[in-house]
Amino acid sequence: QKMNINSTQQNYLPNPLEKLFFIEPNERSQICFLENLTLIDENKNKKANFIIRIEEISDKTTGFLVHMSCKQCLDNNLYEMSTTSKVSYDLKTIEEIRTETANNGEIKKKLYIAKVDDEYEITVTIKYHGDLKEKKTILDIPGEKAENLITEGGNVILLRKIAISNYNGKFLAQSILINGLICQVEYEIEVNVTFEGTFFPIWLYSALPI
Repeated sequence: QKMNINSTQQNYLPNPLEKLFFIEPNERSQICFLENLTLIDENKNKKANFIIRIEEISDKTTGFLVHMSCKQCLDNNLYEMSTTSKVSYDLKTIEEIRTETANNGEIKKKLYIAKVDDEYEITVTIKYHGDLKEKKTILDIPGEKAENLITEGGNVILLRKIAISNYNGKFLAQSILINGLICQVEYEIEVNVTFEGTFFPIWLYSALPI
């Protein structure tokens, strides 16, 4: 995945994602999975834990439920990330809550986004050392932009769809950072690519496909 992040307040993107990557009924079981990864260093010290789960919502008409969480200890500080999303079969995010905590809870960021028609209501909350600052913004996103808006949970489903369909090509999308900033993301996907360079060893434990 190649990502170029720029402001896109005046850009309108062609090729709505739903036309490129709608999740067909026969593909939905392949989208779902559970993975629990533990990262350790060369001395077998635990460095981080990452859990990701995608499951189809029980009514079989709404879409998918996505949950991701990550914990990492660095310089005696604990960093945590959590994302929970409802995403429709056409990659529209119905609702998402995303949190990041650093320095053992002293800094915390939270993003909540909910979609109603072409409007996204976004609430950004940032907490520094006990001070709570909340900024609430309602974004009225034009239809052409909303068709290409994808959040963290939607992005995971999109990448699963790309993998099972062997898609090869480029496209643009919109993304939302945890501070509420809307950015442009360029995806460039190539199959059978060979990578060259220096790679650090990472051990992965406990991969659990559904």
